[in-house]
Order: sequence, then structure tokens, then C-alpha cells
Amino acid sequence: MTAIFTTLKTPVPDTLEHGDTWRTHAACRDEDPDLFFPAGETGPYTAQAAEAKAVCCRCPVMDTCLQWAMTQRQQDGIWGGLTARERHNLRHRKAKAARRPETASRPSAILRYATDRDAYTAHARHADGDHIEWDGPNEVRVDGVRRSPNQVAWRTSRDQAPVGQVLIDCDHDGCIAHLTDRTVRDERARLSAPPADPSRCGTVSGYRLHRRRGEKACAPCREAKNGLTREQQQPACGTRNGYRAHRSRGEEACGPCRQANSAADRRLRNTGTTLQLTS
Repeated sequence: MTAIFTTLKTPVPDTLEHGDTWRTHAACRDEDPDLFFPAGETGPYTAQAAEAKAVCCRCPVMDTCLQWAMTQRQQDGIWGGLTARERHNLRHRKAKAARRPETASRPSAILRYATDRDAYTAHARHADGDHIEWDGPNEVRVDGVRRSPNQVAWRTSRDQAPVGQVLIDCDHDGCIAHLTDRTVRDERARLSAPPADPSRCGTVSGYRLHRRRGEKACAPCREAKNGLTREQQQPACGTRNGYRAHRSRGEEACGPCRQANSAADRRLRNTGTTLQLTS
């Protein structure tokens, strides 16, 4: 019975014939054919698909196998490291991209450079004044990593990686000479903060002013902030939690708190609850 079902499946790349074709070099020629035809793509079949893809990843003709499966529209099995659903999605994305009118004018590949300085030298052009413009694409690949023109210019002019997003720091459109990263913007915000006011120390507003300037708050300001936090965490009077707070501090509860606690006790008795929450 197993042999019958095996003959009904689409075979894996043939390794017995056509010795001069890509099939001869396929990594799956020594593997179990059933490994590449899981009964599903979810649940227990996920591990089987991952094992089959691992074989494809070390195959020297993986791209050729995938191209053949796409051309032949194979509906079953894992070919070129992709399942039938993944090949369908890839075919759909390619068809959608081909229908876009701007696809024909778009460059087919991202320009590659060995260093940031090579990319900067190729596309940086002096403009009016001390401005420098970028006449290349919106993205290049430097040493295998995609980078924007601002990132390339920052790394070239400062010889270091930026922190956060790199933004233009002048009114000249497309300028790559005047740039800022997050570190520069944070330092400017700290220096532009209003000077410390000694009269505000020991208050919550003084604590917030220290934080806006990027400084460590002084002891009086920290104490004021901690006091506000403690006040916000204290339960309000006129509630049962307020009554409990009075009792936990060893003081006599105020009138509104005693009334709230008595009302809560009456509600417990009316509902038939015998265990009261207060002694």
C-alpha cells in the first residue's frame, strides 16, 4: 500500500537519470522522499517541514530547484526550501509587483559598496554654500547592510555609528552635511532647558525641572516627590480602606471612615455573611 501512494506523489528530484543536470547535485538525493512531502503545514508537520528545509539550506542547487518548481507549478512538497503555500505567496507577490507601472523604471538591485566612504564618494555632491546633496538612490548596501544616505554621510564624516534616527538639521532639502542623531538632539534639549531655580528646590516642580535638564534631582526635590507619591497612595477618608489605614497607623478613625466601615458591615449582615472584616 505504501508503494502505491508513493507512486502517486510528485517525485523528488530524480538522481538516477539525467546525470548532467542540477538534479545530480541535489542534497535530497540521499534523503527519504517522504520527508519532503509532509501531510500538512501546521501542528505536528511543522517539525518535519523544518527538517526538510534544513536539507534544502545546505543544497548547492537550491535556487535552481525552486525556479524549476515555480516554473512547473508544483502543488505539493517542499522544493527549494519553500512549501507549496510559500511558493504560492511568492508567485503572487511577483505577479503583483509586475503589475505596478513604476516597476519598470525602478532599479533591479540595490547598489553595493564595500565601505561607507565608497558610497559617499560616489553620490555626495557639493551644493550652494556648505551644503552637500545626495544624488544616488534612497538606499544602498554597505558591507551587506542596508543604509540610508543620512546614515552613510554620518558614518563617513564622524567615523562612528549614529544613535537612533539620523535627521537633517538645516532647511536645505536633501542636505547630508548637517545632520543630527538622538544623542545630539538630547544634548540640545538639555542645554535649552531653563536654568535651575533654587526657589523651586524642595518641590515637585523642582524635581521635574531637574529631570528635564537631565540632572540628578537634589535631596529636597526627591523628598518632595516621594511625599507626593505617598499621599497619592494613601486611601481617601470616607471609605473602608481609609478606616483600615487609620487602624494600621494606630490612630482613631475619623467620623467619615467610621461611618463607611459601619455601612460596609451592615451590607455584609444583610447579605448573610457572618464573617466581618473588622473586629
